[in-house]
Amino acid sequence: DGFTIDTAAPVNPAQSSVYDLDLAASADLDWNTSSTALSASWSPASDALSGVRDYDVCFSTSGSTCTTIAGTLLQAANTTRTATATATGMTDAVVYYTCVRAWDNAGNTSGWQCSDGFTVDATAPTNPTQANIFDLDATWTADQDWTINSIALSASWNTGADATSGVASYDLCFSSSNGGCTAAPGTAAQTGNTTRTATATSTGLTLGTMYYSCVRTRDTAGNVSAWSCSDGFAADTAAPVNPTQAQIYDLSVTFSADSDTTTNATSVSASWDAGSDTISGVRDYDVCFSVANTGCVPISGTALQSANTTRTASAVPAGLSAGVTYYTCVRSNDNAGNQAGWSCSDGFVFSGGTATISVDAANKSFGTIIPGVDYFATSTLTVGSNSATGYTLTVTDSSDTYGMSCACSDTIADWTGTPAVPSLWASGASGYFGLTVRDAGLGRLVKWGTGLVPAETDVAATKYVGIKSGTSTVLHQSSALNLGSDSVLATYRVNAGNVRAGTYSTTVTYTITANP
Repeated sequence: DGFTIDTAAPVNPAQSSVYDLDLAASADLDWNTSSTALSASWSPASDALSGVRDYDVCFSTSGSTCTTIAGTLLQAANTTRTATATATGMTDAVVYYTCVRAWDNAGNTSGWQCSDGFTVDATAPTNPTQANIFDLDATWTADQDWTINSIALSASWNTGADATSGVASYDLCFSSSNGGCTAAPGTAAQTGNTTRTATATSTGLTLGTMYYSCVRTRDTAGNVSAWSCSDGFAADTAAPVNPTQAQIYDLSVTFSADSDTTTNATSVSASWDAGSDTISGVRDYDVCFSVANTGCVPISGTALQSANTTRTASAVPAGLSAGVTYYTCVRSNDNAGNQAGWSCSDGFVFSGGTATISVDAANKSFGTIIPGVDYFATSTLTVGSNSATGYTLTVTDSSDTYGMSCACSDTIADWTGTPAVPSLWASGASGYFGLTVRDAGLGRLVKWGTGLVPAETDVAATKYVGIKSGTSTVLHQSSALNLGSDSVLATYRVNAGNVRAGTYSTTVTYTITANP
């Protein structure tokens, strides 16, 4: 029947048509997660004369010829164009190849055609550690232990590691277990994550129950790590409970002895018993010295104080007003971030301040006086008050009918200016004793005229009053708080007129009162 000569070798499939680790001749793989299992497929070779008879296939350590992988053999007479083998142990990160050669029906064989190779990576990637998984935070920085939202969930985590094929993606599960993925209510495991952040919406976490952000890492070869879980978080949506009104102690830092009044316009203090929170616990308190008993309206000069952990507080107001009720208001904050409403004390009032006065000398002398000549002397009064509304300085003497008297029974009359309406005392007008306020800190009362210069003899612009015993004369008023002191210069003037010789005297009494 004859024969045909065929001396030409068949044509192998191209390199791109040799498929590592795939039996369907469709999806060449570059990574093998098994150090023993091998498989391959390839497209048909061609032979124009006698036709392709079969193939040799070799799982090789060489990309150009057959150098069999340990534990495998060259496989001949393959007609299925698929092959499998079991190696005795391939090495991670080493490249291996599938090599094929074709035989035709004449007995010609091609050279070896090898695949582009595959690399073994049989080692699972390394997960981020527990400390590198951040509950309820999408910024990779601030792990949170509590949430006030029982529905919204979020997490972020630092990178895993894989030394061979590299990290490809992550799986994330908001879990009720710290040993793996037991999805929180309404959530499911998320796969293929490459951003290292995740969110989810739960149908409702159980308050006070621990939940976890669990992560596992996938490498490019397809290996998957075990789950690594965070240290956990819990939900607390309930506000803490404040101390009651009776447990807030005005003007006391000893957690007892609530006070209802104070005489100090520039100092307030308080203490209070602990609030409570049955889930996350009380973290700290906000406290406010307030003009309202419904919330924080700070007293002038004070401000809301936050993050208080001592349950005591103090402040320096600009000045309390007499008769006004003030309050200590407290609110509790829990560890989850929930905040109670304000709880306020029963209040306290400023009952008025105190005032002080001192005189530079108890006795003043004009020396020997000549009738018809003006003589002057000055007392320096140092006055002050802790009243927010200032003080009032007044003066009286020992008689309503005269200004000075002596044992000789003669008197020197009071000057004609009245306590309410001092009047100018012209130079040379004789037979009188009187007083003026020549200068005063924080401003002088306008009734004393315009004589503000230091000279005591400035009588042209300065008004005088005859001092009375029954009606006090207001010398000076301060309408604002002054924690320092004022110096008030009370100047006495006498022009004896025609009186008998003798020692003339009077008793002058200064009084200071805190304004209500």
